[in-house]
Amino acid sequence: IFTTGSLPLLYTGAIIIGLVGGFIPTVAFASAPLLAKRKETIGIAMSIVIIGENVGILIGPEVFGFMRELTGSFVPSFWMLLFFGLINVVASLQIWRSGVFAKAGEKRTAPAPELNGSGVLTEEV
Repeated sequence: IFTTGSLPLLYTGAIIIGLVGGFIPTVAFASAPLLAKRKETIGIAMSIVIIGENVGILIGPEVFGFMRELTGSFVPSFWMLLFFGLINVVASLQIWRSGVFAKAGEKRTAPAPELNGSGVLTEEV
């Protein structure tokens, strides 16, 4: 997957990470209120998303650069990035499956907005 012999492949991988990485915060911010099925936990859900994003922004580049300095190659840094990405996927699936933000059978208080016939966003309460 990650190679030191192909600079174009390295640049292609970096561009793909940049493009896909831009969608992750959008999806996370949009889905947090939808996962918090009780209005009391919407703030908690948003806080978790914001704290996670800020911690990643704070320490991610430094750890990536440290690995490059330590090994002399970007390859271990990309493997580390893949590893933590997979941990993020597994953790997200576990949180979603646990139903920690809602009681069983409880109606969602923050439904996805829908467009009515006039093109105006409306929310079902």
